[in-house]
Amino acid sequence: MIVVAVLILPPLGYYVVARHVLLNFGVVVPGQVYRAAQPDGEHLAAWIDEHGLRTVVNLRGEQPDDDPVYAGERRAAQEHHVDLVDIRFSALRLPPRHMLLRLIDTLETAERPIMLHCYAGADRTGVASVLAAMAIGGESYEQARHQLTIRYFHLGDDDTHIEGVFTEYEAWCREQGRPTAGWEQFRDWARQTYRTAYYYVLIDTPETITANAGQTVDMACRFTNDSHRVLPASDARRAITAVAYRSATPNANAGKVLGKTRLPAKDLAPGESIDVNLALTAPDEPQRVDVIVDLFERGDAGNDDIHLFAHQGSPVHRVTLIVEPGDN
Repeated sequence: MIVVAVLILPPLGYYVVARHVLLNFGVVVPGQVYRAAQPDGEHLAAWIDEHGLRTVVNLRGEQPDDDPVYAGERRAAQEHHVDLVDIRFSALRLPPRHMLLRLIDTLETAERPIMLHCYAGADRTGVASVLAAMAIGGESYEQARHQLTIRYFHLGDDDTHIEGVFTEYEAWCREQGRPTAGWEQFRDWARQTYRTAYYYVLIDTPETITANAGQTVDMACRFTNDSHRVLPASDARRAITAVAYRSATPNANAGKVLGKTRLPAKDLAPGESIDVNLALTAPDEPQRVDVIVDLFERGDAGNDDIHLFAHQGSPVHRVTLIVEPGDN
């Protein structure tokens, strides 16, 4: 037992101090970018004073009002006139395309010095720090990758987790016969090429649908998996659903949804298609409606964990709905 304690206690003690006392704090680019675990208001205020922080990027996304740690962070940022940018990533998933692009834009435009943090300062913060080391520190991709290591308690790569974005990038570099290079190439790849997992589907429907006011009609849709991964429609936890909504609606929960239909419980291999009838309910007044057809995935977190495929870079599909007067 004594031998075991000698072997375990020093690393465990280091982890407790580094993670919970020092909050996994680190310097990404001296004087420009810092990284850490989730700070409370007191720690953040101290770091603002010590390092002159002008922007804090919270990679957990906005938290509920009753979260005391986040409330303290937000209060400290407001009192010190520091920008707090909330970008929601999950450590256990590839980064959504639109959120990755938002992080890229933030790193290029935010006032510095910048603090990057998630909950533990390991995985989400590690990925963001790799990007910051390239974008702001001028490091090559290979140099910047040291931000995602055991040094900050990142315990190994998993292609399905957030760090899988780098696996995708490296695979593309090999396919193109290119070196991994640095920021400009990675940024352009993210903007032009990056496809998140299976979130890339081609949609085919009639160009025009006609319905009487208030009528529900079936619209024939064909969905083709144009990604290089299996679309796991048979996984009940993912609840992949076809949705039709007005083009002005920013997302599938904004109140102007015209129809939803769950995909059949059948996985789609790359290149495979499935036909679905999407029940579409016309508005109550005669008009022409520009309709967007998309897929969305609801994950384990329920309503707060929805991923529109269009937000992941999948092509937007539009249909014209002609609403005619109903029978008197």
